Amino acid sequence: MPYDDEEIRQEAIELLSAIHTWRLTSEGWFEVERHLDGLLAAARQNDPIEVKRATDHLEDTVTAWRTPPRSLSDDQPDSRPAPPPVLERKGVVVHELGSRDDSAPDRPDER
Repeated sequence: MPYDDEEIRQEAIELLSAIHTWRLTSEGWFEVERHLDGLLAAARQNDPIEVKRATDHLEDTVTAWRTPPRSLSDDQPDSRPAPPPVLERKGVVVHELGSRDDSAPDRPDER
């Protein structure tokens, strides 16, 4: 099956755009950072297959570590929003993914 680079890039950017809504444990955020590094490496190599693979791994990690909104009380006292280093790394990844296309969703339209 051929890969559509733009579709894969958009999928990754969409997943990353939701990072501010995730609540994970510190272990979960550690795993997210690890997958962000993999996604960044794949984006820098301009390898759509690896970008897709890294995006899927990141999504699986978030699904496994995410705390459901209804249990944000005493059930998971360690869950928290993304720490600043994760948000910074996410910005670097989005920038790298967006550098392939000037109309990336997180950039203003300059027409």
